[in-house]
Amino acid sequence: MDKIGLSVEELDKILLQYINPDAVVSAHNIRLAIATAIEENNRKLQEDIAKLIQK
Repeated sequence: MDKIGLSVEELDKILLQYINPDAVVSAHNIRLAIATAIEENNRKLQEDIAKLIQK
């Protein structure tokens, strides 16, 4: 395991779910995108750390 947490590509996919690059973006959608990315990254960090501990 070289890296823990989400990759740049995984974060990009999450952000694109809430932020349309071709449209005006609301502050609500920006907050939602950031909060979701943080939650998903924290979940992935926990999984990766648990795998490291098991080794």
